[in-house]
Amino acid sequence: MMRILIIGASGRVGRLLSQVLMAQGHEVIGTVHAAHAEQNGMQTVSLDLATASVAEMVATIKALGPIDVVYFVSGSRGKQLLKVDLNGAVKVMQSLEIVGTKRYIQLSSAFADRQEKWSEGYLSDLTDYNIAKFFADKWLQENTYLDYTILQPGILVDAETVESVQFNPEHAGKNNIGTVAHVLAALAMHKQTIGQTIVMSSGAMTIEAAINNLR
Repeated sequence: MMRILIIGASGRVGRLLSQVLMAQGHEVIGTVHAAHAEQNGMQTVSLDLATASVAEMVATIKALGPIDVVYFVSGSRGKQLLKVDLNGAVKVMQSLEIVGTKRYIQLSSAFADRQEKWSEGYLSDLTDYNIAKFFADKWLQENTYLDYTILQPGILVDAETVESVQFNPEHAGKNNIGTVAHVLAALAMHKQTIGQTIVMSSGAMTIEAAINNLR
């Protein structure tokens, strides 16, 4: 069993991810905007990514005790891209390096760090979002010592069903939110995902097989 912190536990992906991880027997703590409360068996802690300083984040995380894995799945739904999706993520990374928690899994967007792909299909409508994710991913890849994994799913479909997947496709596709939650949960269980940036779309492989094929 691991102690896992989900940044953005009340969002679409965070809610499902917390359920998957708790069903696996892990202790899950989630950040939300409300005050501390119990939600479906999960401890929650208040954290505003837009306004909290690094020092405040460090104090909040330290107060939780030892954490094995941190997920960043928060998003502003286009309302505060710079303050939440970009700088909020960077502040979390900086905080974890101070606290000493190494394992960090970040939810991004398909080909966020490959600008030459941004004119393809639906990505052409997400330029501002991709800019925020580009710099958040690049900061993680190039400016931290965290044991990171970046997951870049295709456009999210509001379905909790879990489908087969494809990793590192040539073109962006679609992913059910349920599939994304299960992939995120599985990433923490496999050391070969450390240091990987993984693009995903719906495909023909099971999640476990796709992860085992990573090099």
